Amino acid sequence: MQSGWNSAGWSWNGEITDYIYTVLIVGVPLLFSIWMLFGKRRQVMEDNADLILDLNGRQSMI
Repeated sequence: MQSGWNSAGWSWNGEITDYIYTVLIVGVPLLFSIWMLFGKRRQVMEDNADLILDLNGRQSMI
């Protein structure tokens, strides 16, 4: 990142708080997304996606 970078009111000065904010904004959602890809959570999401997309061959109620 360049020193003094500014986008939508955010400024990057290279301070420790800038790194903490970056980890919170990018890292936490990324870790949560990866965590959801494993185990029973993944199976639940796949089952719900199948119901929404109607991949089991049932007629749509639309």
